Formats: sequence, structure tokens, C-alpha cells
Amino acid sequence: MNSLAISLTLVFIGVVLLWWYGYWNYHGRKLHSEDGYIPPAPGLRATKAMAFTSYIGRFLLAGKCTIVGRENIDKVKDQRVIFLPSHVDEADWSVVFPELRRPTRYMASRDQLTGIRKRLAAFTGALAVDNKKRQSRGGALEAAIEAMVRDGQRAAFTIFMQGKLLRSNEISITDFKPGAIRIAKAVIERTKDNTLAGIPMAVAYVQDENVVGLRRRFNEFGQKVARRGEMVHNVAAVLVIGEPILMATLPDDVREAQSVIVAAIIDCSDRAKAIAAAQLEERRVKKA
Repeated sequence: MNSLAISLTLVFIGVVLLWWYGYWNYHGRKLHSEDGYIPPAPGLRATKAMAFTSYIGRFLLAGKCTIVGRENIDKVKDQRVIFLPSHVDEADWSVVFPELRRPTRYMASRDQLTGIRKRLAAFTGALAVDNKKRQSRGGALEAAIEAMVRDGQRAAFTIFMQGKLLRSNEISITDFKPGAIRIAKAVIERTKDNTLAGIPMAVAYVQDENVVGLRRRFNEFGQKVARRGEMVHNVAAVLVIGEPILMATLPDDVREAQSVIVAAIIDCSDRAKAIAAAQLEERRVKKA
């Protein structure tokens, strides 16, 4: 390849990168500043980028992962779906996302969308919410509904219904918010799509206070960058994926419908914690 061809190739790559930056910078700024803004649906490249970074996060923050119920994801591969994981630690996303195997939108806190983050959030289809403002919460809810309608039959959304980290992993219905139920009911009403499914999921971590070596160093690094508290003792993680629930079959009353979903998440959590406890015991026996 002669020097002219090399120069033209570099110019072309530069133009593409500048276009990419400008395009997602535009959407990122609007996502950060406008309540209810919906960026373009996440595509294959965004999904692969998210999966790549999630695997890195999984390696650094969670350790070896045990996944139970992968087949339940396959059951909804051609349906609209809302993924409903429990929320224990900052590492949850890295445990959950690689198992979804499809583009999915999600909620992002507006105060975290600074610098490059707002561009990446737009690129991966995030919706922004300011939890301190009622108007913003309402706009984010309507944006989620509209996005699920607009994105078509294979639209997906991931939402932590608890709305906050609960490191104790003690699940109570009082900690859950009804937003996911309201999104589902509105999407079904607007699309007449009774196949919209909810997938309950729960994460548990194997925590060993005597962890040493590289795992300990990775955990300490995670504690510094994410302020993860006692999660510095993570040595492994467990994700249990529950059976799909057709959201159209839930009770009309939002609170009653939420109780059904929460019960399914609690069941997943109990199974995940039991597996984590067994793995910790096995680990201690091996060390004895």
C-alpha cells in the first residue's frame, strides 16, 4: 500500500471517528439535559461493547460466576421483555448483562452522566432519571414506555426494581418500586402485545473474609473505585434466572401485580444465596 492510500485510509478513519463522537455527543447532551429523552435503540455494536466491559467488571469485581436458569432467557428471545434483577452491589450489572444476550435499555442516574459517560450511555440506549425530581421520574417512566413501544417486538429493558443497593441482600417488598409494573401494563395497552414477559433474577455473592492473592487485590481495587464497602470479600457470584412471567397475566392492581413479581425475585434470591452459602462452605472445607 503506497503512502497516498495509507493517508486516505487514516483520513477516512478519522472522519468516521469524528462523526461517531459528534453523533453520540449530541445524543449524550440531550440525554443529560432533557427529561424523557430517548436515544437511538442500542444495536449490536453497543451490545458487544457492553458485554466486553461487563466481562472485565465481572472478572475484577465479582470473580467466578455460577449461572442458573440460562434456558429461561432463551424462552423469550423473540418477545418483548423486562429483566428484573435484584440489586446487591455495583458488580451486579457485570454479572447480569452478559447473560441477557440481546440489546437492552436501562435506567441511568443523571448525576452519573458526566464526561464520556453520557456519550456511552446514549450509545448503549440508556434513559436518564433524576430521582430527586418528581418530574424527571415521570419523564423517565414515559420514556421507558415509549422506547419499549418504539423498539418493536424484541424490545428489552432492564430495571432494578429496588431502586437502590441493598448489600445485606435481605429482600423486602417495601423496598420495591412499582415503575416496572406500570411500564409493562402501559406497553401492553399501547401495543396489544400480550407476550411481554418479565424475567425475575437475583444475584448473591460468595464472600470470604480470608480471601488472599490476586482476588483480594482486585476486590480492594473495586472497593476504592466503587466504594463497595464489605463487598471487598467477594470471591465468586451466583445469578439465578427465574421462569418468564407473562405480564398480561398479572393482577390489574399495581401493588398486587408487584407482589407476584417480588415473590418470584425472592425465590430466585433464596436459591442464589443457598448456592453461594454451599460454595463458601466447600471453599472452607478445601482450606481446612
